[in-house]
Amino acid sequence: MFVRIWKKRMNKIKKLTKKIFYAFFCVICLLSVFSSCSKSSKKKSFISSLNSIDALIQQGFYSDAVNEISKLEKTAFNSWTQLGIVKRYLKIAETDRAQKFLLECLKKNPENLEIRSVLTNLYLEKKDFDNAVFYGKELKGSKFGSLYSEAVFSKVLNSEKDSSALFSMDFYSEYFDAYQGSKNQAWLVNCALLNLISGNYESAKKLSPENAENPFFWALCNFDAEDYGNSIFYSDIALSSNKHIDLKLDSYLTSILSDCYVFLSDYDSAEVVRENFIDRIQNSSSYDYPELPVILTNSAVWNFDKQNYESAFDLILLTLNNFPDFFPALSVYADFSYKTDVSKTESFQQRELRDYGMASLEMEKYDNRLKIPFSDVVFRVNKSLEKLKTPELYLLSYDLKYKNQKNYSVNEKTSDLYKMIERNSVENEIPSVLLNYAVQFLISVNKLDEAWNLLSKSVCTKYGFDEDENFWKNVILNSSSIEFLQLEFLAYFAALKHLKREAFALYEHCVYECYNSEEDFYISAQVSDESCINLSDIYFANGELDKALKLYAKLTGRVNDSYLKSLIYYRISMIYFSKKDFFNAKLNADYAVSINSRNVEAKFLLSQIENKK
Repeated sequence: MFVRIWKKRMNKIKKLTKKIFYAFFCVICLLSVFSSCSKSSKKKSFISSLNSIDALIQQGFYSDAVNEISKLEKTAFNSWTQLGIVKRYLKIAETDRAQKFLLECLKKNPENLEIRSVLTNLYLEKKDFDNAVFYGKELKGSKFGSLYSEAVFSKVLNSEKDSSALFSMDFYSEYFDAYQGSKNQAWLVNCALLNLISGNYESAKKLSPENAENPFFWALCNFDAEDYGNSIFYSDIALSSNKHIDLKLDSYLTSILSDCYVFLSDYDSAEVVRENFIDRIQNSSSYDYPELPVILTNSAVWNFDKQNYESAFDLILLTLNNFPDFFPALSVYADFSYKTDVSKTESFQQRELRDYGMASLEMEKYDNRLKIPFSDVVFRVNKSLEKLKTPELYLLSYDLKYKNQKNYSVNEKTSDLYKMIERNSVENEIPSVLLNYAVQFLISVNKLDEAWNLLSKSVCTKYGFDEDENFWKNVILNSSSIEFLQLEFLAYFAALKHLKREAFALYEHCVYECYNSEEDFYISAQVSDESCINLSDIYFANGELDKALKLYAKLTGRVNDSYLKSLIYYRISMIYFSKKDFFNAKLNADYAVSINSRNVEAKFLLSQIENKK
């Protein structure tokens, strides 16, 4: 009996539960529909109200419009509706009301960037730059970041402070945000300039856009960062886009391009670039192009090295006739005169032919070579010296005097040199050109102690070395700041003093200076052949044979002097000999002797190789 009653009750409960659940479900559905309808209705109602306000504004009933907008403020339910209200206030020039309403909205929702950006822009239009910066600060780094940038720049430019403050890295992010917001590459250029001013060349280079609107700037930027491949890329774009319209711009681009190829040791490509520009100006009525004297002089040197003497002389004379005081051209002109005047050392067979009054075709060609009169060089240098009393010209005139009158003793030359240094030094600091010449001269006449004293004292003075610190420690720490040629001299003296670690570090810096690593294997265009050979020798002495071989091999295509080239091939032969590779050892030793028959070491090595076979 009890069981039956319980079952009946349970059935009733189940039926009641089902009814309750169904009723609840219906309520939820109704509420959902109601809510949806309510939102839709609210939106429609709000839009309808805005339309009514727009109609009042259109008819000129501004007072009525203001009343209706103020009523609508309380019903704005999101940023879209709030901005709709602000838009109407601004339409009827009610900026104060718009400002007040925006501030209320921002107080309720401070993270809303849309509201904040409109408020910032409003303050900008009112020229209230303090508030524009204050409220716009949160926009920094967002899609509205350019507004904050504008606020900052406007505040600085309209303040009493010097606008040069804008050249500070403190404004870097503002410039970048301005670029991000506008995609105007002028802002990106500003970012790069800030990095360049600060010495952050690598950071500046990384900003380079693929589709550059100002390829000339980015060519320069990458050049300063020593990324010569990218500099070539942008220079080519700039040249193509210019299409020879502006030859002055072409001259700059030609100079950059040719220098890039030089730094990459591609001297022939550098000359092609120079020749293309020279061809373009042949029919020009003017030679007033900024980089033209540099281009012509470098082309003259290239032609002289290739033994194209006629072209070399034509180019250097063209340079001096149009730019008579251009010192590099005067120096090259003097060098050409000296080199063509020096008698060539002839072989035994050639001397025998001379004795019989005969000459080979090669000898005749050399005899009939063009020469630059030494007197013309002296005349041009002295004429320039009358106008420009520079240390460089004084130095060149002294050098010419020594070469023209060979009866001067070493001591007389040294005395003259010190007098010239004393005359041109300012606060005990010797001009670099004089210091470099003096050290080179003193080394060449074997006055090594004098050369070292002059160099070390000058370096300490110029770079403000700490007297309490070790001299060589200072040199290593400041190697990036020390003038390149002086750094080579220091590396030479470090090796001379058997300071292996210092010599190694300095020579590596000099040889691979452009790329900061021997792994890139680009030799600095500034470094001398002698320094490269010295570093190769250090590698060899340290047992780093592959490194030595690699650098020697690179030098064979770089060196033009027959004595040095023969020396390099002899050293290569020595490495192969130490590796017991007698075939390659003999091959290189043979070539060393063929280049310079007086290379006794190579001849002796050949005999050793023959004995090993």
